[in-house]
Amino acid sequence: LFYPVFMTTHYYKTADNLLKADQEVAKLSDEMQFYSNKLAKNITDSFKQELWEAKYINVRAKYKYAKSDLEKTLNSAKYCKIWEKIL
Repeated sequence: LFYPVFMTTHYYKTADNLLKADQEVAKLSDEMQFYSNKLAKNITDSFKQELWEAKYINVRAKYKYAKSDLEKTLNSAKYCKIWEKIL
């Protein structure tokens, strides 16, 4: 909801930051799902099992940071005085 509002009110940098943060969270969420599915399968090769676990842990850490960053961006976006320009 914020992205089109910021684009309409010419807050392009804020809109771009929101879009990038949202895309990063979506990408990392997809990667977490992918690695989770890989780990759910019965893998007989211990090297592959350790590889998928390491990648999953790495992506999960990045996801937590990206989600926190997105929440911070959204919270700061709420305080922009864009509603006065729209209404």
